[in-house]
Amino acid sequence: NERVDKLVEELITTMDPRKREDICRELTRIYYEDVPSVIVEQPLERHYERDWVHGWYYNPVYPGIYAYPLWKG
Repeated sequence: NERVDKLVEELITTMDPRKREDICRELTRIYYEDVPSVIVEQPLERHYERDWVHGWYYNPVYPGIYAYPLWKG
């Protein structure tokens, strides 16, 4: 979709928060109307850590454990 490509490029280069919000709203509207993809599942998992492990957070985009922000304390 050329319109979406143009809006994404504009979003990347625009610094004005109000303008960025307008662009995001327009992208959301287009996504809602065109339905380019359908989310059919969301994996639900349990994750256990010791109480002295800090910095872990759930990231639905990255399925593994990103160890860099973890610390022991």
